[in-house]
Amino acid sequence: MGASHRVVTPSSKLAMPEVSIGLYPDVGATWFLNQIDDGIGLFLGLTGMSVNASDSVDLGLADYLLLEEQFEELTTLLRTTHWPDNAHRHEIVSDTLSNLQIFAAKSRPANQLMPFKMQIELACSHPDLYMIVQNIKAINCEEKWLDKAIANMVSGSPITEYICFLQMRHYNKLSLEESFQLELSMSVRCALLGEFKEGVRARLIDKDGMPNWKFDSIESVDRETIDTLITPLWTVDNHPLNGLGASL
Repeated sequence: MGASHRVVTPSSKLAMPEVSIGLYPDVGATWFLNQIDDGIGLFLGLTGMSVNASDSVDLGLADYLLLEEQFEELTTLLRTTHWPDNAHRHEIVSDTLSNLQIFAAKSRPANQLMPFKMQIELACSHPDLYMIVQNIKAINCEEKWLDKAIANMVSGSPITEYICFLQMRHYNKLSLEESFQLELSMSVRCALLGEFKEGVRARLIDKDGMPNWKFDSIESVDRETIDTLITPLWTVDNHPLNGLGASL
């Protein structure tokens, strides 16, 4: 997400799977998930769904789709290009990638999410998180990827789902710098809370697949817990990432 030119191949998969480990969509997701169509970022965060290469490009999560075997040609072209000492460098890379991706058009995988984009947006348009979850479960789509997405959501951390909802609804106007500042505090507090630790234990260490979340459902999530997680650890003036925007 932090690259100037985001390239995927036909086998690429993109996901923000933090709902399964009790964290939240981080590394700037507060910003970049809010840059795609309304409701889709929330859906991806709540379900941890993997998005294929075609959906990634069509949603704006990636810019170009190239074949894996085009990598050598791409690097050769970039090495042998005359690079002017001005802003045209970005355009040169863009033109090079655009020309190469023409040859990859026939190898694009079939879209999974895009055919159901309107249903997903409608499901995620409700102002209440509980109703959004119910709406997602009721999407009329007999596809294995959706079944897996719903299963991820149902078995995921209610705290993560609540935070993701706030990221997409209450912090959707933050700049990239402000998003990183918010997320640094939330990451520290999530580590202190223990939900993330439990998710990592269950999914990655013991691999029993049975995390003991602090709350059984989003309805039972204590608002005081959420308020603590989103409370800044630093003021704006003394934040470690203060002034980050100058380098972004």
